[in-house]
Amino acid sequence: MKVTNNIKLAIVLGLLIMISVTLELWETNTSSTGVNTELFVVDNIELVDRVVITNQTGTMDCRAFPGGFMINQRYPMDQGVLNILAAVFQQIRVQRPVSGPEQEEIVSMIRQTGSKVEVFQGENLLLSFWAGGDEAQQKSYFVTLQDEVYLVQLPGYSSYVSGLFQMPLSSWRSREVFQNSWRSLMSFSYQDFEQPTNDFQITYRDPFFAVSGVQQLDSNKVMNYLQDLISLKAS
Repeated sequence: MKVTNNIKLAIVLGLLIMISVTLELWETNTSSTGVNTELFVVDNIELVDRVVITNQTGTMDCRAFPGGFMINQRYPMDQGVLNILAAVFQQIRVQRPVSGPEQEEIVSMIRQTGSKVEVFQGENLLLSFWAGGDEAQQKSYFVTLQDEVYLVQLPGYSSYVSGLFQMPLSSWRSREVFQNSWRSLMSFSYQDFEQPTNDFQITYRDPFFAVSGVQQLDSNKVMNYLQDLISLKAS
C-alpha cells in the first residue's frame, strides 16, 4: 500500500514539475516576443517643451513659453487641448501590431492623409510617429518611422485618438478673447451701429470705473458685466 502511494505521489510530483517548466517556458517566450504596450508613451511629460504636427494642411509648431504654449510663435494654445495632448502621451497604449498586406495599406494611407508627430525636449527628439486611421470604425493607428504599424487606444475610452492630431489649427488655438483680468482694464467702448443710442464707454477712474452717460452707477452690475466680458470666448 505504501509503495503504491509513493508511486502515485511521484507521478503527481512529476506532473507538477512538467507543468511548472511548461509555464515558465511559455512566460519566457511571451515576454521575449510580446509587444511593448507603452511604445508611444513619453516617460516624463514635464520635459516636453515642443510638439510639432505636420500634415496636408501645414505645420503646427507648439512651443512652451513663460506664459504657456504658443502655436507657430503667434497663437496662444488652448489649455484644454494641451491637457488632452499631455494625457494622450502619458496614457496611450498599443493594442496590437499590424502586419502583412493590411500593414502596407495603412502605411500608404497614413503617409498621405495622416499627421506626423514629433515631440521634443529642447533640441532632443523624444518621440516621432505618424498618426491616422479610420474614424468611422474608431480605429487609431500609430506608425513608426520604420513603417511599423500599431493599433492604439486610450484604456477605458473608445474615442478616435488620432483625430486629435488631425484637428485644424483653429481647434488648437485658445478661444479666450482677453488674456488679462478685469483689473488690468483701463477702458472699454461699445458701439451699436444699428442703435447708436446704445453706445457706451467704461473707463477706469481711481478707485472704480465710470460709465459714460450714467450718473448713479450700480457697481454690482458693472462688475458682473466686466467679469462676463473678460470671460468672453470666440466661437
